[in-house]
Amino acid sequence: CVVGDDDQSIYRFRGADIENILGFEKQFAGAKVIRLEQNYRSTQTILDAANSIICNNNGRKEKTLWTAGEKGNKIYWYKSVDENDESKFVVSKIKENYTKTGRYSDCAVLYRMNAQSNSIERELVKAGIPYRIYGGMRFYDRKEVKDVIAYLSFLNNNNDMLRFRRIINEPKRGIGDSTLVLIEEICRDLKISPLEVMKNSEEYPPLAKKTTALKNAGALFDDLMEKLDSMTLDKFFDYLIEKTGYLDSLRLLENADSRIENVEELRSSIVLYMNSADQPTLSGFLEETALYTEADRDDSQEDKVSLMTIHSAKGLEYNNVFIIGLEEGIFPSSRSLDNDDDMEEERRLAYVAVTRAKQQVYITSASHRMLFGQTQRNVTSRFIREIGNEYIEKKDNAAAMKNRIAGADNAVTEVQSMSLQQQLARNKMHASSSNSANASYHEGERVSHSIFGAGTVISVTAAGNDAMLEIAFDKVGTKKIMANYAKIKKI
Repeated sequence: CVVGDDDQSIYRFRGADIENILGFEKQFAGAKVIRLEQNYRSTQTILDAANSIICNNNGRKEKTLWTAGEKGNKIYWYKSVDENDESKFVVSKIKENYTKTGRYSDCAVLYRMNAQSNSIERELVKAGIPYRIYGGMRFYDRKEVKDVIAYLSFLNNNNDMLRFRRIINEPKRGIGDSTLVLIEEICRDLKISPLEVMKNSEEYPPLAKKTTALKNAGALFDDLMEKLDSMTLDKFFDYLIEKTGYLDSLRLLENADSRIENVEELRSSIVLYMNSADQPTLSGFLEETALYTEADRDDSQEDKVSLMTIHSAKGLEYNNVFIIGLEEGIFPSSRSLDNDDDMEEERRLAYVAVTRAKQQVYITSASHRMLFGQTQRNVTSRFIREIGNEYIEKKDNAAAMKNRIAGADNAVTEVQSMSLQQQLARNKMHASSSNSANASYHEGERVSHSIFGAGTVISVTAAGNDAMLEIAFDKVGTKKIMANYAKIKKI
């Protein structure tokens, strides 16, 4: 007995061959075929939507799923203004479900590419909703994202030895652990930065054998520091990943495309920050990023929203499933648009995604979307058209917010800011000319943060002309924030 579902064959990129199923009867003449068409998971409307998509494939065994269960609700299609509007919608529906059921684990968010989790994760953190990445890692935990943030952190603070250790050999520069130990000792004894040691490595006999490698690395970081004086944050980010060779090094790795997409999606976070900050600075961006990387992670808590790629979702089921980014070039993938076999694989992915839901499917598309640091306008996915109006309830928020879209486009293309070093210098002057930040806040004081809402200061730790505030936010738990860079107001 052999059991298989050709409509769920979604691993062609790993060598899976759907012909194993389609040609089975030819290879084993006389074999009896039994179609298992009754479904015990989804409502009839969900199955009808899935059938409407998959019937457009030519390479499949004819079958139609049905259930003895209820008809169920229509597929809810939310056409958003952009990816932020999309994320807010998803989170609002998750909250709505939690109010009714008291469970977050009823909900799953599915996406075609790993990089798409970024905007959803940010919104979940803001709302204080626990989540997990099924079969993967949180956006800011992914190695390539942490590497680039480490580069930015070291350039922002040349004495950051932890970040220096992380990136000095990303990519390989021939500077080994024993050399790093020597550098640390010199830095500690002379109270100088690793950058100064590298630039002047010929002055330190223990480093004689690595002088060339260290001088080259020093020159690289020196150049990057100089560029901070003439570039905006987004342009500097582009220069950084190219000049360091980091992007080229990713191209040699397994899952190169996904890793590069994550790095490019980090650029979206930078542009989003630049558009929202009154005075965008590198320090400010790193401070905001820290808020997401330090989000509460109670691994013992099982009641969490699940986020995952559609590939990871195979075999799973949830009461409510959100499928985001249903746009041509995203889902279906841009790589499939000119290849019939690849497009049929994408359609099977759509079929798998829809049939993960037991009760309700939400699908989203955006009028325009910032992805990989660039604003895109994509046509609505053919899969939505294939489902058909009969099975869809639509809310077109993009049409209702047409004027807002035009404003958002202008904001994206007209970002203006001072050079990073000028901003940093101005912030330092402001800090030195004012009273120490720690004198401005007190334990027990109520404050409000632009992202995380209201909270109570539980500790204040002096840090030069700044202060580290530990704040217990009402909705998202306790976080540590630098006072001078955070958007905090006293209540």
